[in-house]
Amino acid sequence: RRRLRRRQCAMASPSAAPPNGASSNPMNYVTVDQLSNEIQKHNDSEVLRQLLAELRNKKLLLRDFCKRVRMLLGPEVLLKTVAGLQAAQGPPHSAQASHPSHPPHPTPPHPAHT
Repeated sequence: RRRLRRRQCAMASPSAAPPNGASSNPMNYVTVDQLSNEIQKHNDSEVLRQLLAELRNKKLLLRDFCKRVRMLLGPEVLLKTVAGLQAAQGPPHSAQASHPSHPPHPTPPHPAHT
């Protein structure tokens, strides 16, 4: 079973600058709007809408939001949401992408059968 590493992230309003201590790199955080749009692709229940409203109004911390989603709607909702947010941010920088001097190995030609 695959375990997700906990990443430090910050929630911000769409127009707000990153919170204190957060990187100015937009790849390090998502907005509540981005989270809301992505998670509703995987579950669009009244319970989820209420949890999102509490998160948006700062009546619920992100950690508690995630716990409640997992307990009430199932862990697959969170897993699919994280995967969707990561996909929307684009592919991560791989070691090979940062070292273009190591091209992929070419496939040897297959001998012709006669």
